[in-house]
Amino acid sequence: MGVIAQREKNRKQNLLDTLKTRLKINTNYKDSVLSILAEVVGGEIERIENEIYDHFYKTSLSNAENIDLDEVGSSEYNISRLPATLANSNKFFFYVLSGTFGDINNSSDITIPSGTLISTSNSSTSNEVVYATTEEIVLSATNNSQSFYAEAQTLGSSQNITELSLQFHNFTNYVEYDENSLKVTNTETITNGSDEETDEFFRTRCAGQAQLQVERNKNYIYLTLLKETDVYDFEIIESFYGIGTIGVVVKGGGNGPVSDAVLNNLNDMIQDEAQHLGQFIGFTRAFKVNFRVEIDCTATNTNLTQSEKSNLELEIAERFFEILKEQEVTNFISFGGIESALKGEFSLVSSGSNLTIISSIYTSVEDNNYGVPQEEKLNPDANMTIARDQYVGTDITINVNVR
Repeated sequence: MGVIAQREKNRKQNLLDTLKTRLKINTNYKDSVLSILAEVVGGEIERIENEIYDHFYKTSLSNAENIDLDEVGSSEYNISRLPATLANSNKFFFYVLSGTFGDINNSSDITIPSGTLISTSNSSTSNEVVYATTEEIVLSATNNSQSFYAEAQTLGSSQNITELSLQFHNFTNYVEYDENSLKVTNTETITNGSDEETDEFFRTRCAGQAQLQVERNKNYIYLTLLKETDVYDFEIIESFYGIGTIGVVVKGGGNGPVSDAVLNNLNDMIQDEAQHLGQFIGFTRAFKVNFRVEIDCTATNTNLTQSEKSNLELEIAERFFEILKEQEVTNFISFGGIESALKGEFSLVSSGSNLTIISSIYTSVEDNNYGVPQEEKLNPDANMTIARDQYVGTDITINVNVR
């Protein structure tokens, strides 16, 4: 807390210093009107800034609570907190142990009014579970049992109950009331009473809703890409254009670029459904990675003619490119691995004092916006990661010199 307090103090002082500098206030006169004004304005700006920070903190999914979390769920995820519910069942029964309902009421039907209470005990206690009928029930004089519906009088899971637990009622308007001849019970366990959804569960459901939307959007992306036969591969990258967005990096044959026409067609198709997806989705081509490689080696076969050496140089360059494209699929380039493969396949060794047959490697990434890309020199035995939105170009430069 000491570090945070000091940071707040420093931030306030920085605001005051900036105001005084811009207002050209002489800090030697702390009691001047302008100096006092700067103090007041600085304090007000700090208060507003703190309110903004507090608002963003309280309205983020991970930090929001209670009403703030309800607002986040409604506005950002279009879902509401699950309310507490009343436990209920239609598996309640009024019954008599012997005979019929008429036998305990002078051969007449018994009418149970709406609101009759069914409970776990015959006296009011703090832990008593109480249900009530919701409509009038007529017990026919010729029957000995009658099912009915009732619901709990209190919201929440505390009113859930096991079978045969509710065996008391407050109905007294029948002849043999003193003998307690009219019985009641629930024949099934009742478990559908629930408490209001907690912040923890509601937050988890919001996050799940967001992920569900992302998966739905990805499915739509797959279907859209199936319609475009010039796309050979693609990468779906979340937050590509910023938080809450999806970027789809499309690649053509050989992981190369797609045309502007293909890109425009894909973006047009996705825009038709954009209003239903609830998330910005854009298609873009991958960025080309260029290579400039120098290979200086000696063939172990010392009897090669100059023509044979020239052909070998071409074969080495072609094989270097083939292995490079093979490794591109894994997004990991091992130049040491490429060198080992070339040495083994073509019987090569390094020349002179060189430790490797690859004497230099330069790489650059085209960003399609800012002209000629800046080259970066790599160690001959380096490893390199090809990002998901990149591809190895087909026009790389590989110069081979076989001694």
